[in-house]
Amino acid sequence: MTFKVVKTCPLGGKCQEVVGDEVHICEWFTRIQGAHPQTGENVDEEGCAIRLNLLVSLDSTKAQDRATNTLNEGAQFFKKVLTHATDNAAGRIRNGGAEHGPAAGHIASGSAD
Repeated sequence: MTFKVVKTCPLGGKCQEVVGDEVHICEWFTRIQGAHPQTGENVDEEGCAIRLNLLVSLDSTKAQDRATNTLNEGAQFFKKVLTHATDNAAGRIRNGGAEHGPAAGHIASGSAD
């Protein structure tokens, strides 16, 4: 025995329906276009916004991951700069105080002399 699978709306509605001389279209019926977030293939699809929400969520998550990675890279760079500056300051202090270091004039007087 073979069964035909028919997908229906879980809310009991129809996305598009002709009633008399009118076309009734569900408010959630929408169209998305762009690149599929997992395959990169072009997508141009109409359907229920609830069903298509998964694709939009995947794309949003991917963009959020990129932003998080960028922030992490910035934080790592800042950490390296701060560690380098702290090590330099500690070295000057160990070598007789910050007033003997090359940057002491910049700190003490605020000039570039």
